[in-house]
Amino acid sequence: RSRNPLHPSVLDACVIGNLLNFPKHVLGLPFAAYATDGNEALSLVLYSYRQRAEAAGAPPPHRLLYLVDGPDSAPPPPDAARCAQRLGMQMEVAAGLEALGAALRGGAPPCAVVAPFGCEPLDAASAL
Repeated sequence: RSRNPLHPSVLDACVIGNLLNFPKHVLGLPFAAYATDGNEALSLVLYSYRQRAEAAGAPPPHRLLYLVDGPDSAPPPPDAARCAQRLGMQMEVAAGLEALGAALRGGAPPCAVVAPFGCEPLDAASAL
């Protein structure tokens, strides 16, 4: 039996679909997706939001915010910027919670705010 998530059997597809569908509906999320790595997950989320905007007749979102701990922390991986660029979006880096708040108040609303694991201001950012 193949356990390759890219080529699931009928049973695998049903199990994966139900595992994604249940929390999607319980939490009221607009999308649910399965990805094998972070870049694939980011690409799926951005593409989904772009498709959703186009279906509603709205202009597609063009901003992606990447939250880092502060001005001295490591920059985001170049793959994230290339992923956003491939989908016609612009990635902006917000160095800290205050910069994120300013970025959210200015300009068009972003389609997503992305943060690396262990990002300290992530808890507070979810309340913005």
